[in-house]
Amino acid sequence: MKILVVVMSNKIIDYKTEFGRFKQMNRYYPEIMPIISEGDSWFSYPLTGANLMDQLVFKFEGCINYLRLESSGHEAQQIFKSTSSGQLKDLIKHIAFFKVPIVLLSAGGNDVVGKSKIDLYEMANHDRDVATLINSAGLQAELLAVKDSFERAILGLIAANPDIRIITHSYDYPIVSGNAAPITINSLGLIAPVVNVFKQVGPWIFPILKEKGLTNQDAQQMFAEQLINQFHDFILLPLKNQYTDNFDFVDLRGSLNQINYNWNDEIHPSAAGFEILANKFWQKLRPEIINAYRKWQS
Repeated sequence: MKILVVVMSNKIIDYKTEFGRFKQMNRYYPEIMPIISEGDSWFSYPLTGANLMDQLVFKFEGCINYLRLESSGHEAQQIFKSTSSGQLKDLIKHIAFFKVPIVLLSAGGNDVVGKSKIDLYEMANHDRDVATLINSAGLQAELLAVKDSFERAILGLIAANPDIRIITHSYDYPIVSGNAAPITINSLGLIAPVVNVFKQVGPWIFPILKEKGLTNQDAQQMFAEQLINQFHDFILLPLKNQYTDNFDFVDLRGSLNQINYNWNDEIHPSAAGFEILANKFWQKLRPEIINAYRKWQS
């Protein structure tokens, strides 16, 4: 196993894992404020720079002790399933023990798109019938479950630290292209040829719409935009209004202008796209960090 070493001042941080580095940094440099991130592929897509957290780390590395817990493919209902077990329990434990003032979350997209989610949607009455799919009882129930999951996480994190600031984001409007994620040595390492043979990653939206009869291209794009709007309107905005002191989000809708080179595949921006999104995220996060640092060092 590779051992990574960080030299700061006259102290050497010697570690084998991300969590090991985080713990030793906290031990030897307690004046450096910690931040923890948890979530899905928008925080962890395996191409270098092609996720929000890679881009944000470029901005705050050296002044923040960060712990990254995110993993591609995870759903909000999986991450935030229970405060007494699994990922949410671990996150709450770390927040309390290390007195973390800011947590970054990315979740919800995998709960409503992908081939396993086809049954959430009803059949369209014609090739432009966006309303039937968007108003499907299964989708609306899933959105409510995602909101409940986020609320469970918010309440658990507030219990661990009443002053916690929880920052998440909306998704941007994707391009319904039917494009799968490109699987290469650079993106997935040496397992890429194996994955390429046995498993295709994506597409996530087009197969649902095709099977449900929404075949008009303009209607497909309208569906994608309305789905992102529902995530904003029915989940993020109500939670922000309810938990103003602790919860906020960055509205990323429309940031990439649906330009092809800003997207790596059907639902993941490219590195260039994520750089644009991270710049917008940073406008929200930077003052949060400055304010939290004042309290951390007081």
